[in-house]
Amino acid sequence: MYVKLYLPLGIERRDMKTREKILNSMYKLVSIHGYDKTTISMICRDLSINKPSIYYCFSSKEDIFLTVFKEMICDIESHDIIDYFNNSNYKNGLLEAGYDFINEYENDNIASKVIFEFYVQSNRIESVNNLLTEYQRISMKLTKDLLTYGIENKHLSPDFDLKLNSQIIGSILYGIEMSYIFNIPQDNKKIWKTIIDRMVESYEK
Repeated sequence: MYVKLYLPLGIERRDMKTREKILNSMYKLVSIHGYDKTTISMICRDLSINKPSIYYCFSSKEDIFLTVFKEMICDIESHDIIDYFNNSNYKNGLLEAGYDFINEYENDNIASKVIFEFYVQSNRIESVNNLLTEYQRISMKLTKDLLTYGIENKHLSPDFDLKLNSQIIGSILYGIEMSYIFNIPQDNKKIWKTIIDRMVESYEK
């Protein structure tokens, strides 16, 4: 899951490539060494660039780390839930949304290590904690939007408890994320399918 860079205001496109390389170097090095042991000098060696090139784009190591997290959040926000339901029925769309989340970890064996560092550093760095809170809020909103779509389009019955079921789905996704972070062996796609099958079948219109 290399960082997909969104162009910040005031940044020329010619600087985008350098910024993206720095962010992806941080992403890689943090997964190997952790945030505390990753240094600007290590990024310089990894990219064969000098420190002024890094400080032209970012103010500090923390700024790079935070930007990696911000770009990951932007990627989550960019999802359009309608895309999941264009070519499939409602339940299959929900399944696909969950499988996309799972595949992000299964297709990138360092993503869980980077997310783990965000959780660790959130206890030490207030700005990371604030971003983690935003990450969780956006993730829960996406979950709620997926279920709201089902209610509004009459795929789910009127007595469907949106708040409760959003919390249930959120808890399941959090558990799946933790299984990758702590390397807990479990069949996450089967878990996801079981939960969605039971939820949708219980509340189908």
